[in-house]
Amino acid sequence: MGKRRSVPDTDATPSSRKKKKTPSGEKSLGSAEVCSSDFSIAWKALPSNRTGVGLSGFSVSVGQRIRRKNKQGMWKSVAVHCTDDPDGGLVVRVSVCDPDWEAPIQIAELRSRPDDLSCFTPLGCNLDHVRLGERH
Repeated sequence: MGKRRSVPDTDATPSSRKKKKTPSGEKSLGSAEVCSSDFSIAWKALPSNRTGVGLSGFSVSVGQRIRRKNKQGMWKSVAVHCTDDPDGGLVVRVSVCDPDWEAPIQIAELRSRPDDLSCFTPLGCNLDHVRLGERH
């Protein structure tokens, strides 16, 4: 699930505003990963799709030390992805990963439409379990 580093990414420091391309081709405002012997946390911020100013998305993943096939290693077990959809919706998706599963499973999707005056639902919550490879 990506390259693991034990120190923050140098391109994420305030002195460097160099935008990096992510594997999906999006430009990243910054990213970092910090690891201890038991846990790791990684984050990535993406620029706004609408204005080019601010964030269009933010991802955080948490890893933990596991034992599998009599070997220890880090496994990114939880991910939170926040996106600013082109239709104006704001979406937070929470997914979990297990090394024995074929794909991560989304366990929660929280959606708001703060700029839609006709929307009377402040926050929509979907707690259905969805394999991320099957999501449309």
